[in-house]
Amino acid sequence: MKEEIIQNINQGLEAAYINGNLASNLEYKPSFISNNPEEGKKVISSIDVVKIG
Repeated sequence: MKEEIIQNINQGLEAAYINGNLASNLEYKPSFISNNPEEGKKVISSIDVVKIG
């Protein structure tokens, strides 16, 4: 189980920062979040969604 999680994290990081065409589990792929009031996006809302989801 631990090895699977490590592999998922590695694949997510590689897909995000090295090869965007690589398939990976979205739960382990980092994304950029920022405050953007014009679009109604808030960092704290993004964090709450991840924590709750």
